[in-house]
Amino acid sequence: MKLVTYMKAISKEEREALAEKCNTSYQHLLNIAYAAGNKKASLELSLLIDEHTEGEVSCEELRPDLQPRWDYCQYKYMHAQNSLVAAVGTA
Repeated sequence: MKLVTYMKAISKEEREALAEKCNTSYQHLLNIAYAAGNKKASLELSLLIDEHTEGEVSCEELRPDLQPRWDYCQYKYMHAQNSLVAAVGTA
């Protein structure tokens, strides 16, 4: 889902809370949502938005230009999860 669509679907209080959780200002979040690609979220902010919208606004949606990086991050995440499962299983 596009960030602008997500932002329109939640209350102003929820938008402000999202900005706070993402360590950014409410205005900056609005600029990214409504700037039609002219303002882009940083890699870090993209990850935070993805996390705090529970994946409704994905990193890939926010920054499709970083697709190789997302593929790598997903690979690293899956590898870390598998390592954790294996470590717990041997404990």
